[in-house]
Amino acid sequence: MLAMARGEDDRPVHTDHEDAKSYSTQETFGEDIGDFAEIERIAKRMIDELMPAIRADGKRVRTMTVKVRYPRMENSTAGRSLAEATDLEEPFYALVGPLLKAAWTQRKSLRLVSVRFSSVEDKAAQLEMFGQTDEKKRRLAAVLDKLNAKGKATIVQRGHQIH
Repeated sequence: MLAMARGEDDRPVHTDHEDAKSYSTQETFGEDIGDFAEIERIAKRMIDELMPAIRADGKRVRTMTVKVRYPRMENSTAGRSLAEATDLEEPFYALVGPLLKAAWTQRKSLRLVSVRFSSVEDKAAQLEMFGQTDEKKRRLAAVLDKLNAKGKATIVQRGHQIH
């Protein structure tokens, strides 16, 4: 009892947590940005940041939502779902431009941009249902995830990450 009173306990701690229902990240800019190409590049970088976590959790996602915030704190969003869930970046890159155009209706400079993935599915269940398509791309993504996890900065970058 004395050890317990001092907070000494060598029993293992078991924690239960629910699986993620979504994955998201956002960036608030120091200065408002009005350059579409720059905002698009930032949104693609956000996809690159989120997908390794999705893969690490053994999940796939189907829906991407882009949110923009104007200087007066007004928000606007646009989202779209793929026909099939994935844990690869490429299918979502094609959605960035159209979703930004749909969300960024005021064409004013932006204070913030956000990318959110939802419609999260278990990777193993989907592989059983649909087979192992894009397996070479997944193996490459796993190697890139490992390489980039080792360094403090991104070791392997995609073209849109370089400016």
